[in-house]
Amino acid sequence: NGAIIKTKQKVLKWNKTKDGIQVTTASGNYFAKKLVITAGPWAGSMIPSLSSLLKVTRQVIAWVAPKNISSFDLGNFPCWMIADDNKPGCYYGFPVLPVGRFYGPIGFKLAYHHPGEVSDPDKIDRSPTADDETGLINALNKFLPGSYVSTHIMKACMYTNTPDENFILDYVPGFEKNVVVATGFSGHGFKFASAVGEIMADLAMKGKTAQPIGFLHAKRF
Repeated sequence: NGAIIKTKQKVLKWNKTKDGIQVTTASGNYFAKKLVITAGPWAGSMIPSLSSLLKVTRQVIAWVAPKNISSFDLGNFPCWMIADDNKPGCYYGFPVLPVGRFYGPIGFKLAYHHPGEVSDPDKIDRSPTADDETGLINALNKFLPGSYVSTHIMKACMYTNTPDENFILDYVPGFEKNVVVATGFSGHGFKFASAVGEIMADLAMKGKTAQPIGFLHAKRF
């Protein structure tokens, strides 16, 4: 449809101009009438007026090898979520997914859905620790006995949390309806990506959306 996609260009700043919006990146300047900001954990630095509402936390995910891997394959084992009565949040994971269809990493995936250590997105520690691993493996042994033999790989990612753990889908104050933001997904935004994309397009191009996003406005805080 005529779109030009520019990747791996660090955004340095953006500002309102006489004719619209200018975005300055490490590779040059871009100009447009409308701007949609979906900057993940960097949304607070991109939009200072929202920074006090967004808490970035470090989250660790693991892929492990079960004792009987076929029992945990896609089709034999579901996506799962288990609450622990002794602590907040919950544990969740996916079955072992075939690499040919889903790429990698290979293994039985699990993570702890609860805000972790507050972190600076530019300085976050990406190296999983022994404590990170122990917490996840203890949960597997408690709730899914037989699901763990060894750890295949661990990765550290980030949540961008709002005070109520709901998204912010709104116009940026002070920029009329020319700048739209989607942020604060609090660890559960990916499955809504297509709907959020439609909403962002509606707000930027039509000035409104038919989707029920009233409870996701930034002004609720």
